Amino acid sequence: QLTCLNLFKCRNLHSEGLEFIADCDNLERLNIDAIDNLSDKSVNRFIELRGKKMKKLWIDGESLSDESFGNFEKMTNLELLSVSFADSLGALGLASISKLAKLEWLKLRRGADLEPVDFVTAFSFGKLENLINLDLSECSKIDDAGIISVAKHCPLLGTLSLNWCWEITDVGLACIVNKCKYLVNLNLCGVVRLLGDFLPSINQLLVGLQLLDLEQ
Repeated sequence: QLTCLNLFKCRNLHSEGLEFIADCDNLERLNIDAIDNLSDKSVNRFIELRGKKMKKLWIDGESLSDESFGNFEKMTNLELLSVSFADSLGALGLASISKLAKLEWLKLRRGADLEPVDFVTAFSFGKLENLINLDLSECSKIDDAGIISVAKHCPLLGTLSLNWCWEITDVGLACIVNKCKYLVNLNLCGVVRLLGDFLPSINQLLVGLQLLDLEQ
């Protein structure tokens, strides 16, 4: 009858163990973040058996590649996806994730291999319009074009985190301010190219904004 399993930082969990967990028929929520030794094969086996029932998944992406990320689209009922250390997430994997139409909460931390055009494609042609929380912190190549795509296609965002996304400028942020009117939290720590041109319109356009982090 197990529906929720939290194994955060249980580093003794190995690939065979994950495949064993995949036999839990009623599992809907799984936290296996901070476990960096799982194989693509074991994740694919888990998706094959449990993917359609999963609603929330927290996972460490350090040992994974698009061999498994490319199958994430099969988790069609996923509402929350958190991938920390998404270093080897590529265009194929991001495109797959962008097809998860029920996602409301998405974290892709440190997707350093993703190219600027990958973000444009994912948000322009994906199905992420229901996102309420989006964290792309340390996806260091995302630029204004990607941010503009986010702004145009994710109008319901309440929290947006772009910490250490160095290529973003006031041009991209101005579009966020104009399009994402429900923002409550905007995290921009380490976004070093900002000059502040987007700030004057915040009081008028983001009336619900409670937190703005511009720490450098």
